[in-house]
Amino acid sequence: MNTETKHLQRILLGFFVLMWLGRGFTREVQILPPEVKVNPLDGMVVQETKTPVSFEQFALPADSVVVLTAFPGEWKMVQLVCRNGQFRHLEVSGNAPPELHLFSVGMVQVKNKKTKEIKTLPDILIPLLRRGTRYQFPEDSLLFPEQARWRILWLEVPTGTSWAGKNFRWKMRFSGSGKVDSLTLVLNLKQTPLPPASCEMDLNEYGDRYLRVFGKKLPLKKKIAEERKIFRMIHRHGGVLNPLPYKSQRGRTHKHMAPRLVNPDPQHLLLDWETFDARYGDYFTGRAFEDGKPLSHFYLPFNPDWPAPFTDYLNHRARYEQMWEAVAREYIRHFKEKGWTQTVFQVYCNQKPSSKNQIPWNLDEPKGVEDYRALRYYCDLTHRVFADAPPVQVRFRIDISHFYCEKHRGSRRKDFRINGGDRILQPVDIWVISHHSLKDSFARRKARELASRGKMVYEYGNTPQISQSGGRNKQSIYRVWWNGWRGFLAWRSFVYDTKVGNGKNFLLYAIRFSGRAGIFPSLRFKLLKRALDDTRILNLAMAQNFISRPQLQSYFQGWEEGVPSVAELLEQLYKNLP
Repeated sequence: MNTETKHLQRILLGFFVLMWLGRGFTREVQILPPEVKVNPLDGMVVQETKTPVSFEQFALPADSVVVLTAFPGEWKMVQLVCRNGQFRHLEVSGNAPPELHLFSVGMVQVKNKKTKEIKTLPDILIPLLRRGTRYQFPEDSLLFPEQARWRILWLEVPTGTSWAGKNFRWKMRFSGSGKVDSLTLVLNLKQTPLPPASCEMDLNEYGDRYLRVFGKKLPLKKKIAEERKIFRMIHRHGGVLNPLPYKSQRGRTHKHMAPRLVNPDPQHLLLDWETFDARYGDYFTGRAFEDGKPLSHFYLPFNPDWPAPFTDYLNHRARYEQMWEAVAREYIRHFKEKGWTQTVFQVYCNQKPSSKNQIPWNLDEPKGVEDYRALRYYCDLTHRVFADAPPVQVRFRIDISHFYCEKHRGSRRKDFRINGGDRILQPVDIWVISHHSLKDSFARRKARELASRGKMVYEYGNTPQISQSGGRNKQSIYRVWWNGWRGFLAWRSFVYDTKVGNGKNFLLYAIRFSGRAGIFPSLRFKLLKRALDDTRILNLAMAQNFISRPQLQSYFQGWEEGVPSVAELLEQLYKNLP
């Protein structure tokens, strides 16, 4: 063997030794962007196309040091993927002030209503159990099946706007099953903090059923404490939990969700505010939240059956309106006294004709002239009885599904144009409009006109589906931001099992796991938060004249197909914005 051959062998041997020494992170733990939704069973990406794609095609370049860049105020999110059963624990050390949030991505059973087919897909996020600097992977045979090839961890770092230009470092050590692997995570914050979000998530719910997971006979003090955790979690994610305080069709208030009518005589009215104040008061001052910002909006219990029964509307109209006025006067007095002036309080009528009520109209999702006229009556009544409310903000809201809808064009019964819905409902303050109506460009233009006149406009509909790709999960936020509306409203927010439909009617799980009750986020909820931060980056880019709205048109004209170019644009902004 000549000298040249021996030299080449030494070079190759040294190369393979280096590969062996560095194999731990690059081969054992892989890093993915948050939008790449992976099925842990087979490692295939959840997407709309039928061609199978492995997650490894989307893995970020990995080394023993992982460097991430974020804007101050952004929640940086990544996924860590390793083989299932390979590690059981994760130890994190470092002197960084931002707190790492770590979850394990769990599986849920999704049933297709049409085909009855059941699929097992990733969606629920279970926090890693923490003791000091050591985290333990949660275990459950249903959520984390043994036959899964991969274990996926969701990692997020909420950053503060005051940390501009700072760098943070964490050492992460994986262990278990006789294997050890480690990496260093570095987070570099840019100089310019993100502006506040210009849109929000509105998480509608009916009553406070989400608290039942903690026990049906939960003491009031415990109920208030558990509910506060839920409100805080949603608030941190750029959302608002807005539970309807009355039974949606009967109109009677839910227990502890409205002040108690001690004496319902309008001449000598007496309300008991003690429980209501203890339960909700800190939300309206901002004391309940880490950022000190009050709740964006909140339902009032006023509806056709409260504070006066609807039979009074039918038989004693003057007495009916007198009761509304008396209770409204007490609300105004109490809210002014408390200084609750930054939350928008909503009056909303949810009833439809039902055996549970005597209401003859579709007040929720109105369909025709009589429905519009009834809503106009309650709108005018609200404006009249709360005329002296300022600086307390009280607004009348409607949820409407047939809004300039091309599907109903020409139908005398449902067409908004023929029925003069825009004229009758002109005084309405808050318009919550169905997604299927807003598919039409004419309806979107009309909704933008409402917003330009100072109305608050929300789009409502089903939440993103579990079976959709991560990119499509973000589109609800992109749509409302692009059109200048106030937010996306999820008409139902909680589910109470991990055996679900296609996942389009909820964002949070209220379940028991490992013997403990809790509210657990979904992947889709996290991706909506990610989308909110995306829009903040785009707002920053426009404010700094890095890109204009006309230039953004080309990026957003294809959002129905998944907006792949938006991700590319954001990557450019990370590189070029200061």
